[in-house]
Amino acid sequence: MRWGSGSLLFYQKIPYENLQVGDIIIYKDLNKNLQVISRIIKINDNGSLKVKPDNRDGIQDVNIKMYLGKITK
Repeated sequence: MRWGSGSLLFYQKIPYENLQVGDIIIYKDLNKNLQVISRIIKINDNGSLKVKPDNRDGIQDVNIKMYLGKITK
């Protein structure tokens, strides 16, 4: 999916344990106090998520405290 500047996105608080590889989520970057949208590329053995934005490089680990919801539209 591609979104442009000014796009309106919807998300829903899907239970964390129901997330799957390929889902697009929104999470809070606790260091920068920003909300970030990324795709789940792996679910780690400890339950954390490896995510990567579609439009730039960089992989981030996301845990349940950071998770805000799954993008629905």
